Amino acid sequence: MGEGAVTASLLIFLFTYTFIAVRNIPGVPLDMPAGALVGAVLMVATGVLSLQEAYIAIDWNTLLLLLGMMLVVAYLAMGGLFHWIASCLARRSLSPFRLLVWVVLLSGFLSAIFVNDTICLLFTPILLPLLRSLRLNPIPYLIALATASNIGGQMSIMGNPQNMFIGNHSEISFARFFLLLSPITLIGLALNVAVIAWIYRKELASPASPVEIGPNDLLPETDRPLLIKSLAVVAGMLVLFFAEQPYPLVAIGGAAVLFLIGNRKPELAFRKVDWTLLVFFASLFVVMRGLERSGWVRLVLEGSAPLLQGSPAQVVAVLSGVTLVLSNLVSNVPAVVLLEPFVEALPNPDLGWLTLAMSSTLAGNLTLVGSVANLIVVSLARPEVEISFWEYFKVGAILTLLTIGVGVGVLILEARFL
Repeated sequence: MGEGAVTASLLIFLFTYTFIAVRNIPGVPLDMPAGALVGAVLMVATGVLSLQEAYIAIDWNTLLLLLGMMLVVAYLAMGGLFHWIASCLARRSLSPFRLLVWVVLLSGFLSAIFVNDTICLLFTPILLPLLRSLRLNPIPYLIALATASNIGGQMSIMGNPQNMFIGNHSEISFARFFLLLSPITLIGLALNVAVIAWIYRKELASPASPVEIGPNDLLPETDRPLLIKSLAVVAGMLVLFFAEQPYPLVAIGGAAVLFLIGNRKPELAFRKVDWTLLVFFASLFVVMRGLERSGWVRLVLEGSAPLLQGSPAQVVAVLSGVTLVLSNLVSNVPAVVLLEPFVEALPNPDLGWLTLAMSSTLAGNLTLVGSVANLIVVSLARPEVEISFWEYFKVGAILTLLTIGVGVGVLILEARFL
């Protein structure tokens, strides 16, 4: 590669990550997916990569896995699973604190199976009318939904897009990944409840004032046959995941089965797919391959190698710190893609991958813009509820430091088994 192409690749990378980090630059109508796509096109247009090399750079396994899970979740939503869960909460006489516990547990554990971004997308519009009917301050519960979905998502390869990427690039089995990160999730969810309950202790001390919910206010009719079929398909997929069948094939295969037996037009499920997220991922892979071809990644690897060649405790602590900072500069998904070569070069890549999964996901709780899940909750709630940056940060900062501290400690203890 010529010197001009090397320089071009670095400039394009900086251009792309400016839009990822800043997200909305005044006067420039480019968001994260659009900025990444422009960067990918420039990598080809300037000769850094050929068009064929750009095609090869795209990680189709991760995209197929994400697409399959989105389609399966769409069928669960059409079957009424998430509204049924909300109806169960609405019919129970819950104190504000107990409702908080349920929101954290449900969003946390469902995110481990169905992708945290999707859980936030589906639950936010369901949770709002429930809170309105109980005349409760929605802010602590919405923050709990976002933060718990991030914490729960780190437990499973299916939990979030960056974990899907890690699952496809590491040799860690689905069961081992789940087993080693579950303790961090369980402790993290308990800390989530404790931190929010302490910060909003006055709001949670007031008893709820329920208002009768009409049949059409919150709970549309559940399609029981479709829901049973969808849950059966999910159960089969989980068995295949634990049996170490190819993740992308299982996910897209589950979606294909639902196309055949779901008795709903597949186009209804396709409408619920977040196509911009898929475009963002594909573009990001091309940009990173262009940067890798330039040699800049190799130079950075050689310079930082001494920091990541120490004891397991040092590796976990240093990599977690780097990931925490990087995830809040450029978001957690790009941070994982960016750090992949560093993890592959470690003496114990499995420990590095688990550290990256833990720290990149939990780092998303630090600020309002730290993860896509946070942004989804805020944007869907905005017509009714305004969550400011500082309102979120007073929970997120404490929670992130506590949970990453727990994560580092647990992984250091588990390092002897890796």
